[in-house]
This record gives sequence, C-alpha cells and structure tokens, in this order.
Amino acid sequence: MRDQECRHISMVVLLITMMLVPSIVWSTPIDDFYDDSFLGKATTQIGKLGSEEIDYFLRYFASCTAPTKSEFQQFNCEKDRTLFQIVYIEQNELRQLIQLLTVTELRIEALNSSRPGTEERKEYSGLFNRHMEILRRLQEAATIYYGLIKSADK
Repeated sequence: MRDQECRHISMVVLLITMMLVPSIVWSTPIDDFYDDSFLGKATTQIGKLGSEEIDYFLRYFASCTAPTKSEFQQFNCEKDRTLFQIVYIEQNELRQLIQLLTVTELRIEALNSSRPGTEERKEYSGLFNRHMEILRRLQEAATIYYGLIKSADK
C-alpha cells in the first residue's frame, strides 16, 4: 500500500511539474535582445546605479555608440566597457544587455561588410533597428538619472 501511495504522489508531482514547465520561460540571448520587458528592466537598473557607476556607464556609452570607430575608438570602447563591468559587478539585465549589444554590433558589422542576400538584409535591418532603439532608451534613462544625481549634488 505504501509503495502505491508513493507512486501516486510521484505521478502527481510529475504532472504538476509538466504543467508548470511551459509557464517557466527560458529565453535565449536573442529573445532578450528583442524583449521590451527585458529592456525595461535594464533601463530601470540605470536608475539604481551609484554616482561612480553612472559616470562609468556614461563613459562606456559615449565611447561605444560612436557611428564609426577607428581602432583607437574601438580600443577605448572595449576599455570603457570593461571598466564599467568592473565597477558594476551586478549580474542583471543591464549587464546582459551591454554584452548583447557588443555581440549584435559585431553581427551588424559582419552583415554590413558582406554582400547580404534578402534574408541577411532582413536580419540586418531588424538587428540595426533594435540596436538603435536600445541605445536610445538607455541614453534616455541615463540622461534623466544623471540629471537627477547632479541636481541633488548641488
């Protein structure tokens, strides 16, 4: 009788787990890149940065969002991204988004330098437009927050 009860309990646990698993979302980095709620969390986290962290974030942002980059600018971008990541040690959406921006920027550059076909042009267009939207939203959040910090310092 006891073995049968254990089997029934195991079956119930298994069925409940199977019902809940589809509601648990495992997202891929590209899913996160296109997810507005993920971007919203990242921009919210900008408002939680300390004074030193926001300064490093703005340095990173300024050096890494230039439209064209020489080797020196690329070096500065890498340096400023690394410094921000050293100062800002939290593992969260903002940090993940910065890593995603780096990867997608490389993909955009690769697509731009090749002779893209129809599918690649669609991918390029989608990545480029989303990349720009993310940069715009991060800039807005950082500008607002930086203004609040500096006005509070006065």
